[in-house]
Amino acid sequence: MKRRIFVLTFFLTGCAGGNTVECHGQDWYRIGGRDARMGGKDESAVIAESCGQAFDAKRYRQGFDEASKK
Repeated sequence: MKRRIFVLTFFLTGCAGGNTVECHGQDWYRIGGRDARMGGKDESAVIAESCGQAFDAKRYRQGFDEASKK
């Protein structure tokens, strides 16, 4: 449940609706790690669709993979 709230909040506060201002400057490694710890579901496709070029899929996946090992 917490995970769904985070994802919904994340997109409602910036990436959704074409406003990519909040997508820039994010720590995608940290966000990927948090996603892994909060339920293990990789949300990179959803984030990439919303944030476009501002999303660093490689850093997200690195964070996700590292946190998944723990």
